Amino acid sequence: MGSDPLAAPFLVGCGLREFNIVSSDIPALKARVANHTIAECEALAAECIKLSSLQAIKSRLEAFLKEH
Repeated sequence: MGSDPLAAPFLVGCGLREFNIVSSDIPALKARVANHTIAECEALAAECIKLSSLQAIKSRLEAFLKEH
């Protein structure tokens, strides 16, 4: 999950600051996370944990990435 660009902002919002991923995934993950502030990621995580289904969470994460 740590190397999934869709999940990265959510994980940062949940407090994760270190990711254990393969080295080839590092540039893409850094680029994805660098586009967002910690406050934005925290707000996203707070929204997502209130949602009732995996599909709703995935839709919100996709919308977040399109918005930013």
